[in-house]
Amino acid sequence: TVTAYGASKAFIYSFSEALRLELAPFGVEVQTVTPNLVVTRMTENLSFGVFGRILSVPVDTFGKFLTMTIGKTGLTTGHWKHGIAVTVQNMLPESVLTKLGHKIGQSTWCESKAK
Repeated sequence: TVTAYGASKAFIYSFSEALRLELAPFGVEVQTVTPNLVVTRMTENLSFGVFGRILSVPVDTFGKFLTMTIGKTGLTTGHWKHGIAVTVQNMLPESVLTKLGHKIGQSTWCESKAK
Protein backbone atom coordinates (compact mmCIF):
# COMPACT_ATOMS: atom_id res chain seq x y z
CA THR A 1 0.00 0.00 0.00
CA VAL A 2 0.97 3.64 -0.29
CA THR A 3 1.09 3.90 3.50
CA ALA A 4 3.51 0.99 3.88
CA TYR A 5 5.73 2.36 1.12
CA GLY A 6 5.93 5.79 2.75
CA ALA A 7 6.59 4.28 6.17
CA SER A 8 9.39 2.09 4.82
CA LYS A 9 11.04 5.12 3.20
CA ALA A 10 10.87 7.04 6.49
CA PHE A 11 12.34 4.08 8.37
CA ILE A 12 15.25 3.66 5.96
CA TYR A 13 16.09 7.36 6.25
CA SER A 14 15.91 7.39 10.07
CA PHE A 15 17.79 4.10 10.42
CA SER A 16 20.58 5.22 8.09
CA GLU A 17 20.96 8.55 9.86
CA ALA A 18 21.16 6.81 13.24
CA LEU A 19 23.75 4.35 11.88
CA ARG A 20 25.82 7.24 10.54
CA LEU A 21 26.03 8.82 14.01
CA GLU A 22 26.55 5.52 15.82
CA LEU A 23 29.32 4.23 13.54
CA ALA A 24 31.19 7.49 12.89
CA PRO A 25 33.48 7.08 15.95
CA PHE A 26 34.69 3.80 14.42
CA GLY A 27 35.57 5.37 11.07
CA VAL A 28 32.59 3.81 9.30
CA GLU A 29 30.83 6.13 6.86
CA VAL A 30 27.16 5.51 6.14
CA GLN A 31 25.53 7.00 3.07
CA THR A 32 21.76 7.39 2.95
CA VAL A 33 20.39 7.07 -0.59
CA THR A 34 16.94 8.57 -1.21
CA PRO A 35 16.23 8.17 -4.92
CA ASN A 36 13.19 9.27 -6.82
CA LEU A 37 11.94 7.22 -9.78
CA VAL A 38 14.50 4.69 -11.04
CA VAL A 39 13.39 2.63 -14.03
CA THR A 40 13.82 -1.06 -13.23
CA ARG A 41 12.05 -4.19 -14.43
CA MET A 42 9.59 -3.64 -11.59
CA THR A 43 8.69 -0.08 -12.67
CA GLU A 44 9.33 -0.05 -16.42
CA ASN A 45 5.68 -0.69 -17.34
CA LEU A 46 4.16 1.82 -14.93
CA SER A 47 3.05 5.26 -16.05
CA PHE A 48 4.11 8.13 -13.81
CA GLY A 49 2.88 10.90 -16.08
CA VAL A 50 4.88 13.69 -17.65
CA PHE A 51 6.90 14.46 -14.51
CA GLY A 52 7.74 10.80 -14.10
CA ARG A 53 9.06 10.63 -17.64
CA ILE A 54 11.16 13.73 -17.07
CA LEU A 55 12.53 12.71 -13.67
CA SER A 56 12.96 8.97 -14.21
CA VAL A 57 16.44 7.54 -14.63
CA PRO A 58 17.38 4.10 -16.03
CA VAL A 59 18.88 1.90 -13.33
CA ASP A 60 22.32 1.63 -15.00
CA THR A 61 22.57 5.43 -15.35
CA PHE A 62 21.44 5.85 -11.76
CA GLY A 63 24.13 3.44 -10.58
CA LYS A 64 26.87 5.33 -12.41
CA PHE A 65 25.84 8.67 -10.91
CA LEU A 66 25.35 7.16 -7.46
CA THR A 67 28.86 5.72 -7.32
CA MET A 68 30.27 9.21 -7.94
CA THR A 69 28.79 10.32 -4.59
CA ILE A 70 30.41 7.60 -2.47
CA GLY A 71 32.59 9.16 0.21
CA LYS A 72 31.51 12.69 -0.72
CA THR A 73 28.20 13.05 1.10
CA GLY A 74 26.24 11.33 3.83
CA LEU A 75 22.89 11.91 2.11
CA THR A 76 22.25 11.69 -1.62
CA THR A 77 19.39 11.29 -4.05
CA GLY A 78 21.85 9.51 -6.33
CA HIS A 79 21.15 11.52 -9.47
CA TRP A 80 20.98 15.22 -10.31
CA LYS A 81 17.41 14.91 -11.65
CA HIS A 82 16.29 13.55 -8.31
CA GLY A 83 18.15 16.34 -6.51
CA ILE A 84 16.17 18.92 -8.48
CA ALA A 85 12.92 17.12 -7.63
CA VAL A 86 13.75 17.17 -3.91
CA THR A 87 14.61 20.88 -4.05
CA VAL A 88 11.23 21.63 -5.63
CA GLN A 89 9.44 19.33 -3.17
CA ASN A 90 11.05 21.14 -0.24
CA MET A 91 9.52 24.40 -1.45
CA LEU A 92 5.98 23.01 -1.44
CA PRO A 93 3.69 23.03 1.61
CA GLU A 94 3.40 19.68 3.41
CA SER A 95 -0.34 19.50 2.63
CA VAL A 96 0.33 19.75 -1.11
CA LEU A 97 3.07 17.12 -0.96
CA THR A 98 0.86 14.73 0.99
CA LYS A 99 -2.03 15.03 -1.46
CA LEU A 100 0.23 14.80 -4.49
CA GLY A 101 2.14 11.81 -3.12
CA HIS A 102 -1.06 10.00 -2.25
CA LYS A 103 -2.56 10.67 -5.68
CA ILE A 104 0.54 9.45 -7.52
CA GLY A 105 0.88 6.46 -5.22
CA GLN A 106 -2.74 5.44 -5.56
CA SER A 107 -2.77 5.71 -9.36
CA THR A 108 0.48 3.75 -9.62
CA TRP A 109 -0.74 1.10 -7.17
CA CYS A 110 -4.04 0.68 -9.04
CA GLU A 111 -2.24 0.55 -12.37
CA SER A 112 0.17 -2.14 -11.17
CA LYS A 113 -2.69 -4.26 -9.81
CA ALA A 114 -4.54 -4.01 -13.14
CA LYS A 115 -1.61 -5.47 -15.12
